Amino acid sequence: MKTATHDIYKKTVFYYSFLIMSMVLILEGNFLITIKRQKIDAIYNQQVRIVREIEEEMESISSYTKNCMYELYETESALNDMIAYVNLDSKHYIKNKLDNYVESKQYIYESRERFIQNAFTGRKDLEAIHIISYKNEKVTKYEREDVIQIENYDKASFLEEEEGHEVENEFFIEKRFLLDNQNKPIGEIHFFYNNSRIKKAMKERDS
Repeated sequence: MKTATHDIYKKTVFYYSFLIMSMVLILEGNFLITIKRQKIDAIYNQQVRIVREIEEEMESISSYTKNCMYELYETESALNDMIAYVNLDSKHYIKNKLDNYVESKQYIYESRERFIQNAFTGRKDLEAIHIISYKNEKVTKYEREDVIQIENYDKASFLEEEEGHEVENEFFIEKRFLLDNQNKPIGEIHFFYNNSRIKKAMKERDS
């Protein structure tokens, strides 16, 4: 009789022990799954935030570039000066500039230089502006520190079909056609923005 009772007791203890252990394992498994899911959600949310930051920064740069070009085309004297600079040689350009300045009778003459100055003033991350002349086969490079260089350009670097942007080393470059009064492409204007914020966000995204 004692042996039967003892066997029943052992079976009962084993049953409840197994039941408790099963519950513990199930709870632990659910806990680990929850923790893993939370980590995945956190990583996903972080990736979404970083991608959004990159997109917002790129949209901000693109919007500013469009505004600069819009102001150029809306300012007749600045646009005419830019067109003359791209199409004429140095001697004829200077004469044309002086003639226009005298005729304008303006205290402040809106010219190519003023366009460049205003563009740099509007955004601190705008590091350089390049003006490319198809006719003269030259690129004029303006930097924020007023450093100006004039160089021959590589024809292979032309924008052939459409405007756009690209990432090059530490710069995010916005490229725009320069059109004359007949909407014919006569050159390009490249805006070089500091790329540190975008690169930092991409590095954080990929880590």
